[in-house]
This record gives sequence, C-alpha cells and structure tokens, in this order.
Amino acid sequence: MKEITLDDHHRLLEGLLSSLTRGSGDEAPRHIETHISSVILSGDFAYKIKKPVNFGFLDFTTLDRRRHFCGEEIRLNSRLAPQIYLDVVPISGARRLLRRISSLQKKRRRSRVVKSRKPKFTGFLIL
Repeated sequence: MKEITLDDHHRLLEGLLSSLTRGSGDEAPRHIETHISSVILSGDFAYKIKKPVNFGFLDFTTLDRRRHFCGEEIRLNSRLAPQIYLDVVPISGARRLLRRISSLQKKRRRSRVVKSRKPKFTGFLIL
C-alpha cells in the first residue's frame, strides 16, 4: 500500500472541507492545523486527522502508526470524556467517509434526545 504524503493529506482536507460545506446548512466548517493533526470544526462536531509526519519523538508516517495512535488517543481520552470521543474510522474516500460521519452525527443526536437536558458538547471523530 502506498503511503500518503503531506500534499496528499492537504488534498484530502480540501475535499472534505468542500463536501462538508456543501452538505451543511450551518456556518462554514473551520480548519485548524496543529503540528501533528488537522482538525475540522463543523457544527457540533470536530474531525481530527493525523498528518503523515515524523518529528523524531513521534512518527505518523505510516497508515499503521496513524491508526495505532488514533486508537490510543480514543482509549486514553475516552476514560475521562467518553461523550466526546466517538470513533476511529478509516478514510477510503470522501463520499464513504461523509456517509459514516453523517451516521455518527445522527446517532449522537438521537442519544442527546434520550439523555435530554445534558449540556451541549462537541464530539471528536479521530480519523
């Protein structure tokens, strides 16, 4: 399997931002860059995608490493904030990913209705 480059990562983000903008009645999604991740804020949700980078103290250059560390982030952070971290899903195409995002959003909204009167929160989909 061919590993992606940072340029590939940015093209993926452009496609996701464009698709989320078209499918959103809310304000336009916001894109935030960190040194190791890209985060898209859209409505009540945040989508986090690890960059294929190597800084010596961390190496996300392979798909297996990014998958592993996304899982670790979910495992560690969901102990203290289970309502925030939803899932880790593979990115295999913008349309398929957007369908998965939509499914998670609907599931989250239904659970909010059932648990009514809970404070509003932002969910993180670690990708």
